[in-house]
Amino acid sequence: MKQKTWMILSTLVSLSILIALITATIITGKRLYTKIGSLFIGILTIISAIPDIKKDGKLTWQSSLFVLTGLYFIVHPWL
Repeated sequence: MKQKTWMILSTLVSLSILIALITATIITGKRLYTKIGSLFIGILTIISAIPDIKKDGKLTWQSSLFVLTGLYFIVHPWL
């Protein structure tokens, strides 16, 4: 039950931060907030794949897809 509470709390905080970054991007028109938001989404995507990798003890196609998607969101805006 403790892990479920932690996941709900981290999801709510993450969504709040993402909404704030999107709002800041729209209001100011600066791409820096978009880059920070994309970096944040990438990190959250990779973090969401970690419990699956730990549970199974191996890297599956689904978890590797999440890791690759997270890396894409981290690297792409900065190129």
